[in-house]
Amino acid sequence: MQHSDQWRLLDAWPYGALYVLEALCKRLGIADIIADQLRGRRLDFAVERALFAMVANRACAPCSKLYCYEQWLREDVRIEGTQTLGLHHLYRAMDMLEAHKEEIEQALYFRLADLLHLDVELSFYDTTSLHVEIDEVDEGKSEEDLVEGSIAAGSKVYQAPRKRVLSKKGRSDVPQIVVGLAVTRDALPVRHWVFPGNTVDVTTVSQVKDDLKGWKLSRCVFVGDAGMVSQDNLKRLSESGGNSILGMPMRRGDEVTKEVLQRPGRFQSVAENLRVKEVIIGEGERRRRYVVCHNPQEEKCQRAHRQQVLRELEAELASLKKVKGESHSKRVCEVAPV
Repeated sequence: MQHSDQWRLLDAWPYGALYVLEALCKRLGIADIIADQLRGRRLDFAVERALFAMVANRACAPCSKLYCYEQWLREDVRIEGTQTLGLHHLYRAMDMLEAHKEEIEQALYFRLADLLHLDVELSFYDTTSLHVEIDEVDEGKSEEDLVEGSIAAGSKVYQAPRKRVLSKKGRSDVPQIVVGLAVTRDALPVRHWVFPGNTVDVTTVSQVKDDLKGWKLSRCVFVGDAGMVSQDNLKRLSESGGNSILGMPMRRGDEVTKEVLQRPGRFQSVAENLRVKEVIIGEGERRRRYVVCHNPQEEKCQRAHRQQVLRELEAELASLKKVKGESHSKRVCEVAPV
């Protein structure tokens, strides 16, 4: 099959992924959304094509922007409208996307909600940390101070400060940022946030709640894990008639361990691996509703694991001998501190 531009089609199946991505973008009207944000600005390149090229590359063959331009777009694939793009166009398109990310994200969400009839009554939120392979951290700089040099005239790119802190993933040797994501019950994204690397999960809830309320999602149920629990957050989530579901941490002597777990009552079976029991603490508007969950299968596994660990510790302790002149050996201290 010969085309006017001298390209000859050999196989069609390798381009299936690009075809699907193009169809999805057209169905969501992404080109129209970007055009609305760029209205009134004169740009000398196709911003939407540059953004689509980078999204397609990330989905099909993740690589750096340089490789994407020099190899992937030039040799591996053919995407209509990208022939005149230069490497600097990719970076300028990223500048534009950063400058208008909130408006674009909101428009995309509502189009996706209408198209797929999304159930937005539940909004699940969590955070994770991402490390950056650089040596220096952003010391003494606020988020507003961290303005990257922008090639696109008039655009400013802000990024969260990268800090070297205790990492959840064991990479405390490199700076990191914290990313928050809210999704529907079907795991489709609603909105994302980027926080400084030293941000604690529990401190992000208030901003997330306000942002979702700004999208007219204040009536949805906010779902978070135990890392989101604090007295301030519980108060904030209960304001304005808001509803929330939070995984509660268990600490010795707190309300959960003293009053909730010890409250008598029958469990109701929901599934083979789930039994639940409702416990109400307090009265009137100040009452708190807890749902105690029990997984019989997990209990069996954990009980067997605990017994195995105890047997191994007992065997190791029995093999240790006291050193003359000492009440116990150093190894005993390591295994069972006294």
